[in-house]
Amino acid sequence: MSQIDYSAIEQYSALSQLPATDQILAQRNLLLPSSESFALNPQSELLINPSYPEEESKIPLALISVVPSQPKDNLVPLHDENAQAWIERHSRGVNPLPRSEIIWMHEKQLIQNGVLYPRISGSGENMNHYRQYHVFQTNGYIEWGLSGDITYLTRSNKPVLMLRHIMIRIWLTLNLADQYYQNFQYAEDALIILSLRNVKSFALGGFGGGPDGNHKWVEPYDILNSKASLNKFAHNLQIKRTVSKETKIDEIVFSIAKDISHAFGEDTAKCYKHDGSFALEGLL
Repeated sequence: MSQIDYSAIEQYSALSQLPATDQILAQRNLLLPSSESFALNPQSELLINPSYPEEESKIPLALISVVPSQPKDNLVPLHDENAQAWIERHSRGVNPLPRSEIIWMHEKQLIQNGVLYPRISGSGENMNHYRQYHVFQTNGYIEWGLSGDITYLTRSNKPVLMLRHIMIRIWLTLNLADQYYQNFQYAEDALIILSLRNVKSFALGGFGGGPDGNHKWVEPYDILNSKASLNKFAHNLQIKRTVSKETKIDEIVFSIAKDISHAFGEDTAKCYKHDGSFALEGLL
């Protein structure tokens, strides 16, 4: 006779007591940044980063999530082909980079309570890994998972997190989510969340723009920048903002960029140019 798993029952009971938004975050391991399993889920565990070919446990991750404040079952009927077709029509055409493909449609997979759009990395053994992915759930949750596209190693093997590459994806996600929720008649608030895993001792780089109209911001560890700005304290970071119908998306983007910069010891959000515009050149 099989034994009852009381620990599983306790976990389920504890989960069921949480607010609905926190239940979603707990299921995606995004509730507690201090947790050893923070940001690990069945999709994010398959992300690959060429800089860490044999150190999967150390791979840096960035998950961009949108969580409805009032999620409910079948908020978005994703197992209906019309709903999937809407997503696929909007794999391009999203501001501020309308010509870029942001959702990789070619490997679509139906999953429990949603749809997965992974971008498969490479061939052979790497066919089991993702370069990036999007998850859309029927409760309205959206997640964009990334690793190699938002980091690099310097020639001396020092890790760098690329600010512009993260922020442009947050901006695209906000604009996509705005259209998505309007189409499926969800008019309440939502949370935009950036979750970073394994980024302690990373420098912040991937800049653009610059303090004047003629130069870019200097990258960390550059010959002109002897003091790189580092995240010295936290293995994992998480930044949240509430988005409502009255929210100005460009203000949310700037606010998150400032918070990331401060976490890495930077006063200035160096994804912006001297005139205050976002440095879009060369992205995606």
